[in-house]
Amino acid sequence: MDIETLKELLISDTSLFVSAKPEIVEIGDGNINRVFRATASSGQTYIIKYASSQANISSSIRLNKTRGRRESDYLKAIWQQMPAYVPEVFGYSEKNHYIIMQDLSLRYSVLQQEIAAGKQYDFLAQKLAAYVAVAGYAFSDFSLPLEKKAAMQKQFSNPQMCALTERLVFTEPYSDCRNNRFSEENRAFVNREIYLNPNAAKAAKQLKDIFMHCPQSLIHGDLHFGSVFVSEKDIKVFDPEFCFFGPIGYDLGNLLAHFLLQYAYHAAIENNDSIPICTWLKKQAMCLLAEFEKRFLEQAGVSALSAEKEQAVRDVIRQVLCHTAGFAGAECIRRIVGLAKVSAFVFDGVTEKTHYERCALSIGKYLLEKYETFTTVRAFNEQLNSLLR
Repeated sequence: MDIETLKELLISDTSLFVSAKPEIVEIGDGNINRVFRATASSGQTYIIKYASSQANISSSIRLNKTRGRRESDYLKAIWQQMPAYVPEVFGYSEKNHYIIMQDLSLRYSVLQQEIAAGKQYDFLAQKLAAYVAVAGYAFSDFSLPLEKKAAMQKQFSNPQMCALTERLVFTEPYSDCRNNRFSEENRAFVNREIYLNPNAAKAAKQLKDIFMHCPQSLIHGDLHFGSVFVSEKDIKVFDPEFCFFGPIGYDLGNLLAHFLLQYAYHAAIENNDSIPICTWLKKQAMCLLAEFEKRFLEQAGVSALSAEKEQAVRDVIRQVLCHTAGFAGAECIRRIVGLAKVSAFVFDGVTEKTHYERCALSIGKYLLEKYETFTTVRAFNEQLNSLLR
């Protein structure tokens, strides 16, 4: 897709650019899609997200171009529940495989880059937890009639992107795969703690099975700090091309992992701000879990439920928390060992990078192997206090 072709398509596909060809620049740096900003003659700007047939991160990863339909449908579904949390969608081209959506760049920045640069947002954990809790409850068995949920599961069936997750998150990081990349100084550590560790491999397999066979709710499927915009007062979630009906703990676990990865990064670079931001990240990680539990119970209206129904809700929360720990561990490990890294992290030398990788892997390995013990928020608080010193 070249820019001149896209200009012609926008004129023919939509009424947003009827008076003149838009000005277009390519702005995307993501792993999967190409992203453009289009400016209409009125001065209004839009984001155009084009689903190409291969991933930016690797030409060997071939993708179905129709995945943009699910992404567009997901954003519209979330918009119905909480419009403040996602960009507005203005159109989707079935023929040409692109989404037109709200441009947030004037007021928002990518969260991953902001936290890596040392910014702190005291509302962050509450907002992220609210997003997962509200969406998780709204599209779960607690809210959707059986027939409606079955229809939505079919609508959001995403086998190709799920297979990519199964490969990159739960399979490749646990063997000496050619896609794996990390510091040579940590080669022996990774061999011992990950590749040759039967407990890690066993837990990764269990979590892959949960990922594949636990359709609790409609989830984002790739909810990390690189798929969240932040302003001085709120957040917006984007890039849900991996969405499907899966375990709620996968979204929550990815968010937890990125608080922990940021913790490991700031602990490794050891500048004057390291201690304050590490303390803040630790508190936010704990707040994320407590706030999720609180908001999920609020969504359920637990105070008005029968004892039996209240217990059912609390049982789901316990399950989500266990899954969250395991998925957070797997995310930490794959961001160090696997193909996709945290692009915002910059190191002055080998020592810093080696320290970061080893810290993140140690945290990830612990969460992965012990995930079944994380059944309560209190368990998280106790064990994270021990892990994050």
